[in-house]
Amino acid sequence: MELSMKQKILSIVLVLVMVGAAYMAMSNRDTDDDGESDDQAGEETNYLGWTDLNSYKTMLSQRPGRTYSLLPDVDSVSNIDVEDSVLVVVGFDRAPREDEISIIEDHIQSGGNVLVVDDGNLSNILTTPHGVIFDGDTLYETERDQHYLFNPVYLLETAMVNGIGMTLMFNRATGMEVNDSVEVICASSEMRGDLDGPLDYSYYDRNGNGVVDIEDPAPETPLIARVTTSAGGQVVFMSDSGPFTDMMWDQQNNRAFAERLIDSLSGPNGSIFFLDSFQTKDHSNNLEPAGGTFE
Repeated sequence: MELSMKQKILSIVLVLVMVGAAYMAMSNRDTDDDGESDDQAGEETNYLGWTDLNSYKTMLSQRPGRTYSLLPDVDSVSNIDVEDSVLVVVGFDRAPREDEISIIEDHIQSGGNVLVVDDGNLSNILTTPHGVIFDGDTLYETERDQHYLFNPVYLLETAMVNGIGMTLMFNRATGMEVNDSVEVICASSEMRGDLDGPLDYSYYDRNGNGVVDIEDPAPETPLIARVTTSAGGQVVFMSDSGPFTDMMWDQQNNRAFAERLIDSLSGPNGSIFFLDSFQTKDHSNNLEPAGGTFE
């Protein structure tokens, strides 16, 4: 039996109501009380996994025979006893101020050991006088250019600590330029392969075109370096905090390297001081570079 015009209109209205109800149900299920979708919350959690250092800090606090302190600000560095101690600075969301540089430099010149880890190049104003300039751009590798969440790139390279080689997995390594007084303890892949086959090497995609241009290759780029100061201390520079983050902590030998490195800098009964006053909650990667040049 043919439906009347009124019945047709009612049928259409009923279908629209059902579709609208289903849409509202889906929206309510995917959104929490704060109006944030489950997908957004998941992305935020994963993002923090790439930046959080909870596992690393826990390791520092539990090293056998050592004491651990979290410094509230750079001024606290002045109170550190440099003997058998290490100052750890991981991550720079802002460049150090001149007064802060002066305090850290006094610590170094007194023979203190320092570990400086920078994902960009905001620390260059601090590191340049010691012969190290962080590049700031992401270092890729032709053989291992797979991408993870938020598009970080990993490199597998060998680092030397006390004569022992350990394979590390880096995440967004930037590389650095060093002078002749600096000891390189880990570098990116050298140029290898033959002219008729594929080459394996590290490179910078300077113009972001996704292609390795003739000026991009950067084989044997320093990733971790060490300086022995005239006062007898050691300053270690690392161009990626990735191996120390929660997401990468159990990859390759990242955990073992972190333990061996901190033990070599702090002494068997030493002290570990963690300074995080250069970190903020903003990890947008839209930070202005500090730059730096060798004299």
